[in-house]
Amino acid sequence: MSSYYSVLGIKKNATEKDLKKSYRTKLLLLHPDKQNQRKDNNRTLRGTVDNLQLVREAYQILIDPIKRANYDKSLNTKSGNNNLGAELASGLETVSLDDFDFNEDSVMWLRDCPRCNSKKSFEISENDLVKNISLCEGIPDDFDGAYNLVIQCNSCSLWLRVKYYDLDEDDE
Repeated sequence: MSSYYSVLGIKKNATEKDLKKSYRTKLLLLHPDKQNQRKDNNRTLRGTVDNLQLVREAYQILIDPIKRANYDKSLNTKSGNNNLGAELASGLETVSLDDFDFNEDSVMWLRDCPRCNSKKSFEISENDLVKNISLCEGIPDDFDGAYNLVIQCNSCSLWLRVKYYDLDEDDE
């Protein structure tokens, strides 16, 4: 999932009717009372507060024509970016890149998932960080000069916002 459209399972040109229908379906999917009745293998969305909040945020942005237009514009600006944008990722836990373990052999930052306890299930490559900076056109997301990258656990549906700085900027 890299956009609010994929969170709700709709196409970018979906109508308001399609949006509302998908939103209701996702809410039912995430409802705690419905969790025990389902016997599917869909691990994309589970009834957690994080996922419910993400679905609600997606709906609130996409149902409002002005917010949707601004969101679409940000998607076009950051085309191909895994970052939902700091302004759109409110409610996600923010962690520092320093909270990750760095693996020198693979040049990857790794972190265990606090929800499912899967080992090293959050992965960030150096290329992910560089690509995010270039897609942001070198303009940090935060006032303190930090960039934000939103990533998902490889084993469950938990998302984290990772805050980091472009150290090359300081060297110039």
